[in-house]
Amino acid sequence: FPLTSEKTMGPHGWMRGSYTIMSLKNPIVGPLYRPPWVVGGIHNPTIDPVKHFNTQHRFATVTFAEYVKCFIYALLPARTQLFMVGVPVLCVLFVTWLEQRREPMEIFMD
Repeated sequence: FPLTSEKTMGPHGWMRGSYTIMSLKNPIVGPLYRPPWVVGGIHNPTIDPVKHFNTQHRFATVTFAEYVKCFIYALLPARTQLFMVGVPVLCVLFVTWLEQRREPMEIFMD
């Protein structure tokens, strides 16, 4: 969430909320959190929704490097699956490459 006014969204930061863990007798130290739909909308918007959700020219807004970075970040959870497929394939390819390099007589001696 963007840091908007404390009057609207309440205080931001560590241990600055409506509750505290330092007191067992009086744990409520501030106003209760009131979401925007209860308060009546965000009064001082920090994001322009028309610009933020506009999809015209969406591929022209990021560079190719940023697009590749986001694509790689999307593949990060699949690292283990890629390794589970890649390591056995590379092992088989290494053994076949090693066998092709041997002299024909060495294969006969085995």
